Amino acid sequence: MGGFETVSFWGDDWRKLTLRGKNHSAAIAPIADFGTLRQVDEMIRLRPHTALLVLTALLALLAAAFYAANRAKALSVLCTVGFPNLSRPAQVPVDALGCTVLGKRETISGVVFSSDHGSSIATKEGARPISVWLGSDYPRLTRQIARSRSDYCVSGATARLVGWRSQIPGRFGHMGFADEQFYVEQIATVERLPKWVVAQVAKDRTWCHETPSAR
Repeated sequence: MGGFETVSFWGDDWRKLTLRGKNHSAAIAPIADFGTLRQVDEMIRLRPHTALLVLTALLALLAAAFYAANRAKALSVLCTVGFPNLSRPAQVPVDALGCTVLGKRETISGVVFSSDHGSSIATKEGARPISVWLGSDYPRLTRQIARSRSDYCVSGATARLVGWRSQIPGRFGHMGFADEQFYVEQIATVERLPKWVVAQVAKDRTWCHETPSAR
C-alpha cells in the first residue's frame, strides 16, 4: 500500500512517496529550517486563520458588488436580518421607519390631502398618491387645509415637501393604498388648491352642499 515516508523536515530534504513498493521523489515542497518543531506547529495552525481571512475578504467583495448594483435591496436585506436601517436619517424615528429603505433627500411638489386615515400627496392630476409621514405639526399646512375644507369640502393644499422617499415598493398608508411613502423633514411652501382639484369638485355637487359651486 502506498504512503508517505518522511525522511527529514530540515534543510533542503524532500518528502519521498512510496507507491507499490517503489520510491518516487514527490517534490511537494522543501521545508525551510524553522529551528524547532514548535515553529512548524505554529505555521500549520495559522493556515485555517489565513483561509478564514481570505473567505471574509471574498464575502466583503461580494457584498460591496451587491450594494453597488442594488443599494436599496442590500440595505433591506441587512435590516431584515437584524442590522440597523443604514438609510435612516436622524430626523426619522426608528419605530416610524422600520426596514423601509430611503433614498437621498429630495423635494417633491403636489397636492397634499389629509384625512382621518393619514396624509398623502398627488404630484400631478391623475397620479397615484404617495403616502406622507409628517412626524410633527405644520401650522401653515393645517390652516390651509382647514380653509380648503371650508371652501370646497376638500381637505388639501398645494405644498412643496422636503424629505426622503421610500425606495422599494410596499404597502403604505391606510390599508396599503400607496406603494410609496414620503418622510417629511420640512414643508418649504404651502398654497391654495390648484385649479384642477377645484374643477373636479365643481363637477360633482355631492362633494359638499356648502361649496361655492353648490350655492
